[in-house]
Amino acid sequence: MKPMTSFRLLLRNLVHHWRANLAVVAGMAVATAVLTGAMFVGDSVRGSLANLAIDRLGPVDYALASPTLFEQSLGKRLTTQPDFTRYFEPAVVGLTVQGGVSGPQGDGGAEKPPRRTGDVQIAALSDWLTVPPGHCVLNGRLADDIGARIGDSI
Repeated sequence: MKPMTSFRLLLRNLVHHWRANLAVVAGMAVATAVLTGAMFVGDSVRGSLANLAIDRLGPVDYALASPTLFEQSLGKRLTTQPDFTRYFEPAVVGLTVQGGVSGPQGDGGAEKPPRRTGDVQIAALSDWLTVPPGHCVLNGRLADDIGARIGDSI
């Protein structure tokens, strides 16, 4: 009879408990596949959300946001700096506030109350989008929410 070495003991143990060892190997393979898939999906979702955010920003590369107001001349002062113009295009000064919007009065025989929505970001931007006085630009989702069409008063 051959002497029992650590390697022979390990080999005999693996052969004797082959079903349990097979279950452990299968479980590890499934767990590895699940974790790898979750990481791929997480990266994909993160990338998709980043692309959506960049698309929504449009031509905006950087934004300086402040909890307090600053002077409107800041944009012009920034664009006169040589380092600023070397790395950036013109600065646009704007003001954004949270507010609410109500749509036009309903048509028909009975007077319908206007549809309203809250938590709307209202932006006033200089030199970026030309909008005549007394007019505004709505995105499609907000226009649908309040039932507004071109030419309606909101």
